[in-house]
Amino acid sequence: MGPGCKCHSDEIVPLGGTELAARLGAISCEHLIHSDDKGIAALADGGTIACLLPATSFYLNADYAPAEKMLAAGVPIAFGSDFNPGSCPCDSLQLAMHIGCYKYAMTPAEC
Repeated sequence: MGPGCKCHSDEIVPLGGTELAARLGAISCEHLIHSDDKGIAALADGGTIACLLPATSFYLNADYAPAEKMLAAGVPIAFGSDFNPGSCPCDSLQLAMHIGCYKYAMTPAEC
């Protein structure tokens, strides 16, 4: 009833949350920095949107989500800012898209 679930997963390590969320019909999974092939396949099979948060990776000087593998698997991708005072003091979707173009080798239209 109402909006489907969303899940923050695979930010630090892949623990199976992405697969569970996709199996439950989640609208989206956020972060996905360390998604593995199993998680990516689950996103594609479940039609779950991968909401990437590139500004978080930028501010934490962390790895970036495997966007190229996600696109190749047919996973729909969206971007978010992940604005929060702890790890991402950025509320600009334009900056998130710019980082996405640069780090994920995506075009502005893909972003």
